[in-house]
Amino acid sequence: MGWGAWISAHDPLNYNRGMNGGQNPFWLIQTLFAVCLGFFVYFLPTSIAAYRGSRHYWGILITNALGFLAGIPWLIALVWSVLPTDGPAAPSTTSELDRLASLRGQGLISEDEFTAAKKRLLS
Repeated sequence: MGWGAWISAHDPLNYNRGMNGGQNPFWLIQTLFAVCLGFFVYFLPTSIAAYRGSRHYWGILITNALGFLAGIPWLIALVWSVLPTDGPAAPSTTSELDRLASLRGQGLISEDEFTAAKKRLLS
């Protein structure tokens, strides 16, 4: 008994048939690959949030998990995962030193105040 005859005899629902009606011995591997790829794409918002260290990780995960109800929660989770995680960035040390030097040059702060602020900034 050949491979095709054995499959036909032991697969009454014809799960192994390809689109053209032929036999596909790799149907299980293809199905598992498709399921894994589907899970990866489906949980992409949660993966992005985890990678970025988002403080909204759990909210995104729950929204993503409820996305099976409709596509809208999945889209919300995807957008939420790529939004900025914090407020505006703190000014750099260099820009702060430039600002202090400008204030000192304008005479708005004394040399002692400039030195104290510089020590506080650099420590």
